[in-house]
Amino acid sequence: MKKHLSSILVMILSGLMGFYGTHFVSSIIYWSKLSFDWPVLTLIYLVLAFVLQIALHELGHLFFGWLTGYGFVSYRFFNLMWQQVDGKIKFFRYSIPGTAGQALMSPPDLVGGRLPYVLYNLGGGLANLVISFLSAAIFLAKPHEFLLFLAHFGLLFALINLIPLTGVIANDGANCWGLYRQPETQVYWWAILAVNAQLAQGKELAELPETYFPKPEPDHLQVSLGQGAAVNHVNWLMAKGELEEALAYLEELDWSAAAWSQIYAVALKVDQNYCELLLQKDVSPILTKKDWRLVHNLAKSQPSFAVFCYAYYSLAKRDQKKAQEALKTFEKIGKSYPYPAEYQAEESNLTRFQELALEKNSC
Repeated sequence: MKKHLSSILVMILSGLMGFYGTHFVSSIIYWSKLSFDWPVLTLIYLVLAFVLQIALHELGHLFFGWLTGYGFVSYRFFNLMWQQVDGKIKFFRYSIPGTAGQALMSPPDLVGGRLPYVLYNLGGGLANLVISFLSAAIFLAKPHEFLLFLAHFGLLFALINLIPLTGVIANDGANCWGLYRQPETQVYWWAILAVNAQLAQGKELAELPETYFPKPEPDHLQVSLGQGAAVNHVNWLMAKGELEEALAYLEELDWSAAAWSQIYAVALKVDQNYCELLLQKDVSPILTKKDWRLVHNLAKSQPSFAVFCYAYYSLAKRDQKKAQEALKTFEKIGKSYPYPAEYQAEESNLTRFQELALEKNSC
């Protein structure tokens, strides 16, 4: 039923975007012909409107989150990130595939296992809608192509964020719908945000209490936030050195039973192979070609994925060229990674993998 609903939503969104896209392109052509410096001026307005709506989307999350009791942690715009560390704002370069930006906040306390979630999740799309309607209203009074583009992009971003959709990563609407459909998963939402807030302050996963890492019930893996909580739970076990327990949990997961967000599915599959490599077991062939494309993409900015690539290519494949490329990428990530304790933990794992590779090559 869920797959059918998702397909219907995709069809509706595709139809809306097709209709809207045709009108949008017509608008661009029309205003381009009126521009004196065609098409340069129109292109500048187009890019500026696109970039501005992304920035406003993330600011919308921050504003509506603040209204409902959340605290500022970080604001990311493409690969430009400002994060609060020890009461000061620090700048980093950081990106996550599948996202153009991100606004992360620390959650308010749970009350009876519940917390406000609607405005924080939908705040970005609501901000896009407000700016879109304001731009359209001003455009009607005083036409200008920049206002038209701003209105178009605002409505477009609102549609693709507010209508529940999953892909590489679940969108805002999907998160909100999942929390509404299964209210008990709000504890996962709280835990994911709380863990990120602690990592931003330099805390290590292993030193955080168990309450930050709830083990999702099997039926909760049907929603993205349950999957995200599963990733955190496994990473916590691995950080404590409980590799056998983490591996046992991972081996029980049924990849065909849940509508997995690709980024969480890949993260958990990588964790399984990561544990197998550390425990010197055979590597399970669970990563598909599509998964590997995302793994290599994530390895450009995520230290755990870079270390995994090094371990996989040096131990399982004995491809020293690719292993050294992963090592260089890991070192590059460290120059501006916003979570220092996590990076240091991966450095420790990297050292262990290098020792295993040396032992294997000497045999």
